[in-house]
Amino acid sequence: MDNGSTTTSFEEQFLYVIRHERSLNKQLKDVAIPELHLLQEKLGKIIINRQEKEKEDRAEAEAKREKILEVRKMMKDLGLSEDDITDMDQVNGTAPELKKVPKYLYIDGEQREHRWSGRGRPPKIFQELLQKGVNLDEECLSRLIDK
Repeated sequence: MDNGSTTTSFEEQFLYVIRHERSLNKQLKDVAIPELHLLQEKLGKIIINRQEKEKEDRAEAEAKREKILEVRKMMKDLGLSEDDITDMDQVNGTAPELKKVPKYLYIDGEQREHRWSGRGRPPKIFQELLQKGVNLDEECLSRLIDK
């Protein structure tokens, strides 16, 4: 049971015991026969539930596979390929990239606006403000100034 580590979790210890007949027999030697039958029933229920779940999962996967085949047939009938579906830029044209809304706005003494998204290296004006000890989150938030 020693796999090189000095501590093992309960789950690891439990799985080791139930996977090895000798260890399991050693742990259950003082358990009465009626209790062993109860354990057997519980394990039987677990096995049945697991088998039913696997059967349901296989049925769902098969249904999904059939739907995919049906969609592919419909696409073929309509003259569409998977590329037509996945590459909508061909149909709509390229979507414009949305610019990152500036988080910080500073208006200097000459009434020039300086904007920064807060990502990447700050522009020189914001570096200077930070060096002076200005808290950008309190003084230069664009949502406060834009209103």
